[in-house]
Amino acid sequence: RWGIIFNTPSFKQLVEKAFGHREMPHLAEFHTLGEYWQDPFRENIPYSSVEELDADREAHIKACRDAFLKCEVFIITLGLNECWEFLPDGTVSSRNPKTSPHFALFRHRVLTVEENIANLQKFLDILRNYNPNVKIIVTVSPVPFIATGLAATTHVVTANAHSKAVLRVAAENFVSNNEGIHYFPSFEMVMHCLKDPWDADQRHINPDAVKKIMKLFEEMYVAE
Repeated sequence: RWGIIFNTPSFKQLVEKAFGHREMPHLAEFHTLGEYWQDPFRENIPYSSVEELDADREAHIKACRDAFLKCEVFIITLGLNECWEFLPDGTVSSRNPKTSPHFALFRHRVLTVEENIANLQKFLDILRNYNPNVKIIVTVSPVPFIATGLAATTHVVTANAHSKAVLRVAAENFVSNNEGIHYFPSFEMVMHCLKDPWDADQRHINPDAVKKIMKLFEEMYVAE
């Protein structure tokens, strides 16, 4: 239950905290829409109180470590080229803060191609130090931005196009630079290969398109 993750530094932080390479800040924020407490670095994992959240931190890190040690294949979906960086130590959250006090503690950043490649490589290097045979499947999310931290100067459609281009290039470099890393073209299927793949909101993928994507995934990767 590591929460929803969209950007490369958040994946890097997963292995860093799992294997003791990073001490995560002990933050809690109240999600006003969901009416629950959450760790901003584990978005959408609800807690009824700050005390309940704090009590789960150690068990969560152990569960992350156990999962990384046992897994044979790990799937990464790259979704955002933007992130929110905790000012005191640079720890990154997947999306924008949910409360005004937290906006004062974080700054918005747009990641370069090189930064994304470096984050993915660090993720892999740490993980393979403990699980040397793990394989990685990389995808890029076709789901477009609903908002951007660049809204004062850049339209969300333009920001989305830039983000997907950067992530796609980073994914290609990551695959080319390492053995046992594979790219699965779910992004390309949605954008170019499937007829009417979008749900009614024009952002999410409809169930029929998902079935076709998963059929290709099974043909490429699933044995027996």
